[in-house]
Amino acid sequence: MNPTDHGFATFDWFGNQMKLYEIIDLNTFPSFSDFKGSSFMFSVGNVGTVIKLVGRPKKIKKDPTWCMLDVYEVLIAGKVVQLFRQNMEPI
Repeated sequence: MNPTDHGFATFDWFGNQMKLYEIIDLNTFPSFSDFKGSSFMFSVGNVGTVIKLVGRPKKIKKDPTWCMLDVYEVLIAGKVVQLFRQNMEPI
């Protein structure tokens, strides 16, 4: 996991930890309450496994330039959360 600054809130930040959620609402992002379900805290640098591509928020252009805002379902420390591509770093 890798936090980046792109102008959109893509996670909640608490000290050196990221708060990630089970669901990112692809119908409303970016808006006030896009993150839903249970939330979990993870340290920056945690390793996860991508399970599947969930999709791209409907308000974001389909242009490949915006692929960094594609949402993936990821398994991290036994928890399944959704995460933006821009917040992941391949290893």
